[in-house]
Amino acid sequence: MTPALVHSLATAFGLWLRERCPADAPPSVLVAADGRAIATEFVAAVGEGLRWTGCHCVDTGSATAPTTAAAVSQLNCDGGILVGNPTGRTATAGIRLWGSGGVPLSSPGSLDAVRDLQANRPSRPARRYGSAKRLSVAGMYLESLREHYHALRPLRFAIRCTTPAMLWLVDDLIGRTACQSIVCTGHALGRTVIDAGAHFGVNLEEDGERCRVVDEQRRDVEPLRIAALVAHELAADLPCRILDTASREETYQHLRVSPMAMAADHEGRFWYRRGENHWAPDGLITLSLLLRHLSRSDRPLSELLV
Repeated sequence: MTPALVHSLATAFGLWLRERCPADAPPSVLVAADGRAIATEFVAAVGEGLRWTGCHCVDTGSATAPTTAAAVSQLNCDGGILVGNPTGRTATAGIRLWGSGGVPLSSPGSLDAVRDLQANRPSRPARRYGSAKRLSVAGMYLESLREHYHALRPLRFAIRCTTPAMLWLVDDLIGRTACQSIVCTGHALGRTVIDAGAHFGVNLEEDGERCRVVDEQRRDVEPLRIAALVAHELAADLPCRILDTASREETYQHLRVSPMAMAADHEGRFWYRRGENHWAPDGLITLSLLLRHLSRSDRPLSELLV
């Protein structure tokens, strides 16, 4: 991935958004990064590409995929781009795209249309560059989660995550509690759980969309067993759904018209409803609900899974 490639992708995305907006209303697009230094030049390329097509850019600074998706929906933006690390590998970067309402773009789906525009070297649709401004969206996202961080017992958990923005969000949420997070670096997550005497460990992957858990005995926990625990904390009469393998865009479109409280797949992606129609996979919500569930008793996680 190079700045030139990112610029051409952002340009194609801007054109795709303009096709869906009135001619006199240039699209407003959120632009975010995961907080790593490697993302800096790519964010600049994204902004230039979008503004070249006449889109208005809203730079949100550091963010996760769930934060970006929620902000696109809450602020009624026409789209969003995150420069993140979906693979979790060192020194790599990737791009995630959302459309209006926080709909994730994937392939098969709308991402294919963006790729076609990118391949066809589109012409510039506007004579003027779009505007640019900064806006922090982390506060809105954090406020929606703070209700889960009252009356928690002093739980200690290990966390592995390649997204600095996610670690900042976790630190902010547990800052007023007796909970403690131990960042896992250089060792397997299970080893860190044992060495730190932690109650459990979480691996927050795919820019914060995916959550995998190990118990206090360093054993991997099947995601659907975690789903059964956190579903109790939603206090909803609606059912929870087990997802088949599908694209993110197809999953979103299905869930937004389904009466569900939560949906989960076998890979650790837990989808939650945020607002009236917005759905997103969010590992931090899963962590928050798990902390709340474990605080209801002194029993270890392994016993609660029986």
